[in-house]
Amino acid sequence: MQQQQQQQQQQLLLVVVVVVVVVVVVVVVVVVVVVVVEVVVVVVVVVVVVVVVVVVVVVVVVVVVVVVVVVVVVVVIV
Repeated sequence: MQQQQQQQQQQLLLVVVVVVVVVVVVVVVVVVVVVVVEVVVVVVVVVVVVVVVVVVVVVVVVVVVVVVVVVVVVVVIV
């Protein structure tokens, strides 16, 4: 009788340990996935911002060059 009770207790303990380990593993995996997703989002945002800044700088440079060329042409013609 006592042996059976001991076996049952051991089995219950094993089940509890397995459940705790599974829960911990799932929590760790979820945290890692969330962190990776956040890092990817931050990298994408940074890349988009850099691309937008580069495009704006290129547009400004082109506009300045065009204005300078037009002014020079007008001055040379006049």
